[in-house]
Amino acid sequence: MAKNKDFEAINRMNAFELHEFIVNGIRGLGASVLPQYEDFTEKVLSETITDLKVIERQLDNIIGYAFDEKILVLYKKILKKIYPRAPEVVEFHIDEYYNYHKDDGEVDVELEGTSVKITPIDKKKRYKEFLA
Repeated sequence: MAKNKDFEAINRMNAFELHEFIVNGIRGLGASVLPQYEDFTEKVLSETITDLKVIERQLDNIIGYAFDEKILVLYKKILKKIYPRAPEVVEFHIDEYYNYHKDDGEVDVELEGTSVKITPIDKKKRYKEFLA
């Protein structure tokens, strides 16, 4: 019965209220996993966890929550820590972040008047900026 009332309440929301409801739900998801990822990050930084396969698997999980600024900071800390020994892993995960959250792919597209300018993204610059 409670579920039906929840659906009825959602159906009565205007677009702004529905947007706020969704945004708050998403924020809640990020907050709910934050302690788990903070703990994992501390273990990576203190070198309690060093197995790259374990770290990569967790990075795959963390990326889905990297819309949350606090989780994005943790993601970056882990990547900075492992970069000296696994730069290809870090570069892959930075590309994944951009593909997942930024959707700007492999090229920059700019409109210049009536023409379109397409330039390849400087990935080395992207990696450096992301890890800064």
